[in-house]
Amino acid sequence: MRTLYLVRHAKSGHDEYVPSDLIRHLSARGYDDAITAAQYLKRQGVYPAKIVSSPAVRTWSTALVIAEQLDYPVSEIVQDASIYEAPLRNLTEAVVRTDDRFDSMLLVGHNPGMTLLTNYLCGNVIMSFPTAAVACISMPVDAWNEVSAGCANLDWMFTV
Repeated sequence: MRTLYLVRHAKSGHDEYVPSDLIRHLSARGYDDAITAAQYLKRQGVYPAKIVSSPAVRTWSTALVIAEQLDYPVSEIVQDASIYEAPLRNLTEAVVRTDDRFDSMLLVGHNPGMTLLTNYLCGNVIMSFPTAAVACISMPVDAWNEVSAGCANLDWMFTV
């Protein structure tokens, strides 16, 4: 059994002077929402074996908040450029190439990718994936490379 936690980055600011989408920061509300999502994970007893984040500042900041709340070593968070606003194929590849020594992974990314990946794995179960939302997806597989379309169940989804 493998468990995948999907997190969409928290609310970002829309500063018109930011020269690149990659460096948009969390808004004050986004930071608070990231803390709320992380505290929910902690109350659920979620302690992922691996955390992977898009390198965008808003996703990295969300991953940092979660890691701090869950006592996950920040130095072990993996930044994966292939999931920055990625198509479904890149997100699926990020999951299937996970080392099998990790039984759970938390992936912090962007929409529409989080919605697409959830629906690819679990069937069409959600319409959208709001900012700072968390989905818990269980997969009855022995290895990450066995993950495929429709192989999983959406156990729960938390929205702020």
